Amino acid sequence: MKVIFQGPRWSLFIETALSKDLKAITSFFIDQGLSANDAQKLCGLVLELSVDSETPLIKLFEGQPTLLNIDKLARKRYLFSGSIQAFRSFYLEYKEQKVAKALLHFLCHQYPSFFKDLWPKHGLIPPLGISFQVIGPEEIKGLDLALRLRHHYVVTNFVLPEHEALKLFLKHRLEPVFISPCYQEELPIIQPVNEQKPEIEDVIQHYVDFLKALPSEWAQGLIPRALAVKGFLFAPLLSYMDIFTKNLSIEKHPLRQTIKELFILFRQAFPEPFGLLPE
Repeated sequence: MKVIFQGPRWSLFIETALSKDLKAITSFFIDQGLSANDAQKLCGLVLELSVDSETPLIKLFEGQPTLLNIDKLARKRYLFSGSIQAFRSFYLEYKEQKVAKALLHFLCHQYPSFFKDLWPKHGLIPPLGISFQVIGPEEIKGLDLALRLRHHYVVTNFVLPEHEALKLFLKHRLEPVFISPCYQEELPIIQPVNEQKPEIEDVIQHYVDFLKALPSEWAQGLIPRALAVKGFLFAPLLSYMDIFTKNLSIEKHPLRQTIKELFILFRQAFPEPFGLLPE
């Protein structure tokens, strides 16, 4: 899986969130050092639901499902989207309802390696009048903007200082998948001073070398903010739009530079709608 757009701290993997080849995508993330469970959080599906009657949907919406993005396309037609993990959790929460049963029947036949373990021991008879089909990349790109913002997913890869990652993801209630901690490329230890003596520079360098030889998890106690975190984020365009609109307008925002770098990549990848936002 190739990087589509790349910056110093962010990379965009657009194709991973749109491809129908879920095995190839999860294998790619497992090769990056993730568990199979975490890999399933980083690739997803967009499905169209067609029903003969909307009664099963009315009952489903009474439970106010939030695990998946669900929108009405037209009368008796709906869009369902989310990560593989989200679809699994959705079924487990609503498995007594007809829509969830029809969904599991479809997913087990289309993607057995990801969903067959959920198949009931006593079997499952699919409810009549409820059908699903996969929506492909071109169809997703052809959706109206309001729908595309909610159902077009992008995977970003990040390497951020630990404190910045925590502030950003917690504020926007995002759930990234972390790979491992690492040292920042430039350790914030001692800033250069005028007429610094060579022997002091040697001491600083030895200290840096010593710290890098230690396990990275020790660094936080020795050098505040020395660690960076690597990881991936799977989210719809709307979530990224929320990050940009709530932070870039604040001139002295502490994460402005980090977020602006990501914003520039999105403007390159998606001129609409991100090209319409002011820098």
